[in-house]
Parts: sequence; structure tokens; C-alpha cells
Amino acid sequence: MIPNQRMISLGKRLILQYLLERKYIILEKNFKSAHCIIDIIATNYDRDKIVFIKTKVRKDLEQKSIKDKVEDYEKNKIKDCARIYMEKKNLINVKYTFDEIEIFICRNRYKIIYRDKILEI
Repeated sequence: MIPNQRMISLGKRLILQYLLERKYIILEKNFKSAHCIIDIIATNYDRDKIVFIKTKVRKDLEQKSIKDKVEDYEKNKIKDCARIYMEKKNLINVKYTFDEIEIFICRNRYKIIYRDKILEI
């Protein structure tokens, strides 16, 4: 079994590879504001929207998804953090979305699940 830190590090590398293979451009990783962290901020291939991505590395496929666990309070924190990023970068009138990527790692195999639009704007 892979120790936790190594599994998380491997999972994050695999998630970035997954996004890059799908022509996403990574703008920022681990963006922090006073209230929250957004794991990955990217833009899609057409560069017509910003994608705020919540990631989770898991070892058990049966665990609940991020979408199931995100409470209203947390949703508001994530939205506020995104608003702060957009203001800081002067991204006015740019479309954006909130997505999630979960990676499940078991022995030498992994499965990635990508869910788009996990939060309403």
C-alpha cells in the first residue's frame, strides 16, 4: 500500500496530467484567499471560460463524492474565493464554472472521475 502523502502526491500529478491531456491550461494551483483554497484554476481549450477545480485523492471507490459532501457554507466559501481570484486578475465578464476531479487509487490502478458544474453560479 502507498503511504498517504505519496498517494496524494501521485494523485495530484495524475490529475494534472489528465487535464493537460484534455488541453486544459493550468493557470494556478492551490490558490488561497483568507477563507479557502481552490485546488486548480484552469482554462479550457477554447479559453472561453475559467474552470475552478476541486480535487480529491481517495483510496476507496465507495466514499461519497465531493459534490455530496460540500455544504452550503463551503459552497459560499468556494464562490467567494473564485470571486476574489476573478477580481484580482481583472477578469470581468469572463464565464466560469466549478468542477471537481476525484481520483481513486488502488494498488497499481487508478480511476479518475470528472464532474463539471458542481455548483450553481
